[in-house]
Parts: sequence; structure tokens; C-alpha cells
Amino acid sequence: MAAGTSLADDTPQTIPASGLGDQILCQQALSVAEFGHPWPGWIDGTVRPYVAAYAYLLGGFTSFDQLGGFNRLALSWRVFGKDVVDQAQEQITGLLEQWGYRLGRDSDHRMATVICQSLLLNRSPLLEDLTTEAFDRLRQSTGMRRWHLGALFGFQRAVAALGYCEPPSFSAHGTMPAIEGAPAAWTEWIERWHDTSTLTPESSRHRPGSDGQGRPLVS
Repeated sequence: MAAGTSLADDTPQTIPASGLGDQILCQQALSVAEFGHPWPGWIDGTVRPYVAAYAYLLGGFTSFDQLGGFNRLALSWRVFGKDVVDQAQEQITGLLEQWGYRLGRDSDHRMATVICQSLLLNRSPLLEDLTTEAFDRLRQSTGMRRWHLGALFGFQRAVAALGYCEPPSFSAHGTMPAIEGAPAAWTEWIERWHDTSTLTPESSRHRPGSDGQGRPLVS
């Protein structure tokens, strides 16, 4: 494989592979020693990510959550190519950082994980392929864990700002009541905070300075 290319460049996209995903899952679930046992001296644990990549390309394997600790960014590079994946990551994180998201902390890689997981599940590294319908499918996917959903919300906001989909809906979390009995300038500030908050919908539902029902705490 030439430098800078992806496995997708060398691999046919549609090859019948009945049961391949199940076989790969069984192999990947083994320890590193068990994984290499059938081929002593030929392979080691570094081969496992490539096996997952070929399973994805040949057999439609997407049960990434069943592989344990697993680097989705590295798999995305192998499947799609490093340049196109990094470009998508930079576009999204650049926007989110402008809005106040704190990304790249050592203990928090949720956004990078969710971006790569979304590209893999959508089978495309292109942000323009992440339509509103695609995000709806991602939310229903078993590959998206509960802790992914907050980051997925921010991810869709950024993709919507690029013009590729509709912004994520708050409908699942209820609608916010109108603010009553407050000066217009204060109301405008609170509404702007709510619309641009980097908090998850559950947290931003409670506006600062109000009682949660739209009434200011002080008159």
C-alpha cells in the first residue's frame, strides 16, 4: 500500500463475506497472545487494527463497542486516509472551540471519538454526507453509547453551521418556557446563552438567573 493512501484505496467495497463480522469479533476479543497463537512468529498485536479495518471494508463490521479499548481515530485513518479524516476533525473542532468548547484535554477525547465513530458508521469521511437523516440514524445506532450523545449534539451543531444538515433538535428534552417579567436586554442575553451553550441539553435547559420555569429569580 503506497504511503498516504488508505485501505479503501486497495480494497473492493462490495465483497460477499457471510459471517465475517462475527469471525472478526471473536478474533478481536482474544488477548494479544491468543490472537497471534495460530500464526507464531508471523503476527503480533499490531495487526489487530488492520484486521478490524478489513472487516469493516469487506464485511460491514461496525460492532466497535464490543472490541474493548480501541482507537477509532487510528481505524479511521486506515480506512479513509489520514488527510481527509484530519481535515474533518480540524473543521469541527475549530468551530466548537470558537463557541467555547474545551477540547483536547488529556482526560477527555469524547469529541474526537464521536467524530470518528460517526464517520465510520456513516461509511464516509466527508462532512457533507452527514445529513439530518444521517444524524438521526447515528442516534439510533447501537454503536453510539449514552455518553457519546452529548458530544454528538455538539458535532451536529457544527455540521449544521457548515450548512450540511439541520441543527439538532431539543424536542426530546422538552421546550423551554418563555421568560416572563424580565427586562428585554436581560432576556436577550439569557436566550443567547441558551442557544449557544456548550452544555448538554439536560444542563442548558435550566437557564442561569431563572427558576427553570422562565421566571427570573430576582425582580
